[in-house]
Amino acid sequence: MSKRILVIDDREELLTLLRMLLEDASYRVSVSQDGAEIAEAARSERSDRNDPPDLIVLDLRLGGVSGLDVLESLRGGKTTAEIPVIVATAAVTEADIVENLITADPGRYANVSVLKKPFDGDALLERIEQMIGVSEAS
Repeated sequence: MSKRILVIDDREELLTLLRMLLEDASYRVSVSQDGAEIAEAARSERSDRNDPPDLIVLDLRLGGVSGLDVLESLRGGKTTAEIPVIVATAAVTEADIVENLITADPGRYANVSVLKKPFDGDALLERIEQMIGVSEAS
């Protein structure tokens, strides 16, 4: 069975492109524009316990909630703390904050990586492979 990736971004066109890219690489893909819902699910432990994602691609600039808050909720949730996260952002300041978190607390953020936008599809696929391995379906 192929690995599942959850993509969280508030831009529908980017979600569509990333879904196509990842599905073409044989990943199962879920998308969400609602970072607040993901953060709440992590806090309340109602995330998909039967089928948690193998990796999350998270934008930091989300409407209504900060991607940093979503990341913190994910790291604090029992079922989500170990899920690898690729923070994909064009926000330089927020990217620096995440990189500083990784450096300051490598235990908590060991499986978090920053990928600065714009990036090409190959760069994202390479990062995913580094973090979780290639899709079993490929």
